[in-house]
Amino acid sequence: MESAFIAGVDQKTAGQLVDGAHAKCPYSNAIKGNVDVQIAVSVRQNDEEQIYGGDVLRSILSGKIIWSLPGTRLIPGVARVLAIVFSMAITVMVSAPAMYTYAADTPLLEPHNLIVDYSLPRAQSDAQIIVARRYDTFWNTGVEALARDALAPNFVDNTLPTGRPQGVAGPLAASKLMRLAIPDINCEIEQMIVAGDRVVAHLRFRGHFTGSFGQIQGQGQTINFIATDIYRVADGRIAENWHIEDNLTLQQQLGLIPK
Repeated sequence: MESAFIAGVDQKTAGQLVDGAHAKCPYSNAIKGNVDVQIAVSVRQNDEEQIYGGDVLRSILSGKIIWSLPGTRLIPGVARVLAIVFSMAITVMVSAPAMYTYAADTPLLEPHNLIVDYSLPRAQSDAQIIVARRYDTFWNTGVEALARDALAPNFVDNTLPTGRPQGVAGPLAASKLMRLAIPDINCEIEQMIVAGDRVVAHLRFRGHFTGSFGQIQGQGQTINFIATDIYRVADGRIAENWHIEDNLTLQQQLGLIPK
């Protein structure tokens, strides 16, 4: 738990401010009913620190991962100071693999392992992580709105497979093709690395070949293969992608080539 101080505010007022901000904060509203939350505010008066605990342990899940929520701007004056405190004081503990939600209430994948270059401004790294998670969740769900939100209008695939259209249309077509063959395909983010304007996502896909791939009808074969993507993020969206898939393993599992 991190601490912050508000000068000249008594304990009761601090408590009221915390409860009010918690009720209005968009991040608090996003996680209500999904995660445990503990809130604490340190009030400094005459160089003596007092601790106020607001509504604590809104218990739904428990786990071991600690994640500090990004801050938000509230209203001017004291509440603006409180916003800074609020962003520092809330910690969320969830069990892996965890999921967050975004505005459309679609759960976003959470990486099992997240490595961030902490020399980056927090706002930049947060933006890059969320857009990468949104795009990776598209591969997990097939929800096209996620890809359209995550990819820039002029998105470029720098490792474009033969026959796949360039731009946003490419991933949409690839997802449809995969789901025709593997209707239950799902994706996990095993690792995510954030450095500079790049995000590297190491993904694992699983499912069963119960559909069709060209002229081949699946017989329920187990599908399990990996892929690695490198995203360049600009203005909060993925502008470029370099990717490689374990196509040898995938084609063997589909029965296209012998093992």
